[in-house]
This record gives sequence, structure tokens and C-alpha cells, in this order.
Amino acid sequence: MEPETMAESARSTSSRHEKSLGLLTMKFVSLIQEAKDGVLDLKVAADSLAVRQKRRIYDITNVLEGVGLIEKKNKNIIQWRGENACSQTQEVLEQVERLKAQISELDAQERELDNQKALLEDSIKHLSHDPIADTYPFMFSFITIKTLSFYYYFPSGFILRSCSLFILCNSVLCLCFIFLFAPLLFNFTG
Repeated sequence: MEPETMAESARSTSSRHEKSLGLLTMKFVSLIQEAKDGVLDLKVAADSLAVRQKRRIYDITNVLEGVGLIEKKNKNIIQWRGENACSQTQEVLEQVERLKAQISELDAQERELDNQKALLEDSIKHLSHDPIADTYPFMFSFITIKTLSFYYYFPSGFILRSCSLFILCNSVLCLCFIFLFAPLLFNFTG
């Protein structure tokens, strides 16, 4: 391709983009949103946007009216019915408030779980440094009430002592147990 032809092609491409219906629609929507009370005269819009063919403005208004963003007031007068960038319905504001409250509630639950986790970690740390318990290996586990029946039968020599620590996770009560491998006669009184 010759340099002159490439330059002409680049000019026609940019010129074509500037005349595109999509770009014209974006400019038209901006113009109507900035209009007082969202009311716009189509003749003023055509002049403001420097549109030679008013048919292009009518194409835009027909589509916007079809999707419910504008309505015709008179022959050449339209009004914006869509949301402005700065306006929000009461329903949206209420939903935002509900979501903020839900986030606060979840944050509080997360803090509570973090506190309970820290307590458990401290309990395990103290148990692992206890000279009496240190002589026997232990296993730490979380179980739910539903699966507690699985742990009812222990091999001989097991002593079960509940830590009396309850954690609420997903509305299911979890119990914390520590299993010590110790002789049956071992008396574990903490």
C-alpha cells in the first residue's frame, strides 16, 4: 500500500469512528442526562451534535424508547426515564444499607471466631507444655454433635475429657475434645 493510500485509510477510519452510531448514542445520552429535568428537544440535540441526518437521531430515540430509557413528551420533545449517575432509588439505598449491616454482622462473627480460635490455640499450647500431659501423646479434633456418636467407642486405655469449649460454626454446634493416650487408671484433673 502506498503512503498516501495508508494516510487516507487512517483518516477514513477515524472519521468513520467519529460518525459511528454508538459514539453518537453515547453523546446523545450524555446530552439528555445533562438537560434540565431530563427533557430535550430533538432539534436542539441534532444541532448540538452536528448531525446532518436527523434520521440518525430518530434511530437512537427509537431504540432508547424501546428499552424504556426515554419517553416522548411531544413530537420532538423527549424525557429521560433512566437512572442518572447521581440518582439512586430508595430501594437501592435500602439494599445497600442491608448489605452494610450484613457485612458488619459477618465482621463481628469473624472477630468472635478469631477470639475462640486464639483461646483454643492457647489451650493447646498450655496442654502441650503441661508436664503431666506431656508424657502422653494427644490428638486434637473438632467434631459436630451429628458425628459425636462415631467417637463413643474408644479403644481401652482412652480417657475422654471435654475442654468445655463450644464453638458455633454455621449453626452447627462443634465440641472440642482432646484425646489422650494414657493408661486407664490415669487421673487427669486439670
